Amino acid sequence: MTAQPFSNSYDEVPYNSYPYALAHPDHIAMIAVLLRLNPPRRPYRVLELGCASGGNLIPIAASRPDCSFVGVDYSTRQIATGQLIVDQLRLTNIELLVQSILDVEKTIGRFDYILCHGVYSWVPSDVQVKILDLCRSLLTEQGIAYISYNTQPGWRQRGALRDMMQYHVGRSAGSSPAQRIDQARGLLDFLVNATSTTDNSYARMLREQQELLGKHSDSYIYHEHLERHNEPLWFLDFCHRLDQHGLRYLGEADFSSMVGSMSLTPELQQQLDDLAPDLTEKEQYIDFVRNRSFRQTLVCHARQRPNYAVRGERLRGLFAATPGRVQMNDGEGGEPKWRLVVNDDLSLSTDLRTTQIAFELLSQAWPERIPVALLVDQVAEQLNDPTLDRAELQRTLEVALLTAFSSSSGEVVELSVSPLNSMVDESENHGAPMVSRLVQLQAREGMPVVNRRHNLLPVMPLDRRILSLLDGTCDGEQLLVELLAQHQSGDLIILDEHDVPISDSAVITSMLRELVPQRMAHYHRGSLL
Repeated sequence: MTAQPFSNSYDEVPYNSYPYALAHPDHIAMIAVLLRLNPPRRPYRVLELGCASGGNLIPIAASRPDCSFVGVDYSTRQIATGQLIVDQLRLTNIELLVQSILDVEKTIGRFDYILCHGVYSWVPSDVQVKILDLCRSLLTEQGIAYISYNTQPGWRQRGALRDMMQYHVGRSAGSSPAQRIDQARGLLDFLVNATSTTDNSYARMLREQQELLGKHSDSYIYHEHLERHNEPLWFLDFCHRLDQHGLRYLGEADFSSMVGSMSLTPELQQQLDDLAPDLTEKEQYIDFVRNRSFRQTLVCHARQRPNYAVRGERLRGLFAATPGRVQMNDGEGGEPKWRLVVNDDLSLSTDLRTTQIAFELLSQAWPERIPVALLVDQVAEQLNDPTLDRAELQRTLEVALLTAFSSSSGEVVELSVSPLNSMVDESENHGAPMVSRLVQLQAREGMPVVNRRHNLLPVMPLDRRILSLLDGTCDGEQLLVELLAQHQSGDLIILDEHDVPISDSAVITSMLRELVPQRMAHYHRGSLL
């Protein structure tokens, strides 16, 4: 008999389906390498449980034609949306199934990676059990699962707000999903206004939630706060569930959030060691310290033996990159003379010339990744010192890269098990700038645009026109001619600083000659080209 786990609200309110870089198999494999495991490499097989419309799985499949992918979701509407994209891209390495997780059987085959983002906390207990059953039975020997879930204690106050929203919308029987969402937002606005003169922890929480939910879509509010199921877990309880299924905690997809990255004084570190003798207990206590509300946990078979004494030597065989730009200063006012600047809030400084050279080389190579071993060779070549101890140089650079990576959630230094894929079929490239067929489709259809790093790249309306034309046949001059033709036909409208449409073709031509190269540079730096 087919199981019926819950009414399918995801057909009524489809969940916004996006890529999650931390749930990419290559990223998961890199974390496993750092923890001294031997994770599956390409060609791998991937299963996503609760894949929605494939916003995470389809871009991976499009960029990994040598791998195979299966996505499962209970929403007919969301799977139909994803299948339409698969068909338009003519992908043959991905299968999307309308199916309850409870109905997934061993006959589906074994997988090197199982992804389950935004599902575990939001389903009934029997589905939670089934998810872990599938991880145990379907993962290959070295396979790894990614499971995200809400956690205590950070969700405690949010849970109170969720309860209030549920009570409030429950008073209006028969309300549509849109009405319930409006009612939930209205309640939060009322609570914030009613506590506006109060400055206690409760009032601050309400204001923080108002700001947070103001940035989220209606579908997020509906499925996070108005669904029947949303179970935040204590981390150790989740680990206990893993034990019962022959699985074990491996680590976090966000490596910098693991306990090893917590900077404590020697006295506090000793107290933590006394309170929590093993890793999982330490992780639980750090959740107390951080008031953590969400985890993206990596899981493997219990017989695996990760090593948490992470050393720089683990980077051998990996690839590195940095989006940072080198900035030189005169050193006045205490400013470092050399800085690697990622953004206004994030930078790195060092006085060690060998490390500076390494970061300069990575910065120049962006958006591409450089093999760490090659980077060491390039630094040695630039130093041109016959007395150089190459082994010591290698150790120095590996530690510097690992430290920068683990302290910044990968924002300063990115590590990967593979080079950055082009995502384009080179047989279709005729020498002109080209983005993937997926990006061309996303640009045409107004979808979020996914770059080669499996991240969303914000784009303007003009970007969508340009990107949809970058099929490898349109060089800079042809691109300008096409955009001008769209403007003359009234299909492309460009506004001035007062939001008034510009009609003068000479002005438009001048603007586009300046804008197009700028946007092309933006696409290159944004890892689209």
